[in-house]
Amino acid sequence: MTSISSDLPPSKPARPRSRVLPYVVLLILAALVAGLVWYATRPVAMLVQGEAEAPRVDVSARVPGRVVELGADVGDRVEQGALLVRLENAQLTTNLGAA
Repeated sequence: MTSISSDLPPSKPARPRSRVLPYVVLLILAALVAGLVWYATRPVAMLVQGEAEAPRVDVSARVPGRVVELGADVGDRVEQGALLVRLENAQLTTNLGAA
């Protein structure tokens, strides 16, 4: 009897299918369904129109100085751009005179 030799490596036995693959596919499908449910039921943005009232407004000066004149008292209504306070700063006055 003659044996025939071949250059091919011996074949590996067939491996059973992975048991993890169905769980991965199921997890992906569950994530897709959860995302679609969230997207379909998310709350819409609410548009609100109206006016806002500020009971308190803090005002501060850009430069330091001493208050010389008050243009408004507490509780007075003022228009935009109205003079509220006049400040006096000797250093700034001196620098302005030198310029």
